[in-house]
Amino acid sequence: MRKIKNYLDLCYDIEMIKAEIRVLRKQRREIEFQISKLSTPVSYPSVRYQEIKIDRKYATPPKLEALWGRLEEINKELDAKEKDLKALEYRKNNIDKIIEKMDRPKNKVAILREVKGKTLAEIADELGYSESHVKRLSAEISQEIYSEK
Repeated sequence: MRKIKNYLDLCYDIEMIKAEIRVLRKQRREIEFQISKLSTPVSYPSVRYQEIKIDRKYATPPKLEALWGRLEEINKELDAKEKDLKALEYRKNNIDKIIEKMDRPKNKVAILREVKGKTLAEIADELGYSESHVKRLSAEISQEIYSEK
């Protein structure tokens, strides 16, 4: 059974993946720029083409090959990160919907515990409930939010 992360870890992971995606997109733009510079034909107006020996084989310069390879790697990484991000955001949205549908005491406990990261003792003090009651509500919340369906 796969362990489902709590809400705060989920939010942290989402932000980390978004940052990684921004870095990968920036790297992709830089590599695309370098490729465009290497791929652009250079014109030499004073070249005497009849004196140049032309090798009939088409060969891509080694640097260009390396850049294309790195670009493919970045695109694969981006696809994987975007897929992970979509899955995490889907899970987070589901938790949000579950918390919204809960009745008032559970809803308040869920928000304080899951979203704000407070301990059960802090929640009990803040809401004026006994710690055992908050613990029971917390167990019910965990069952509703994190049970595999």
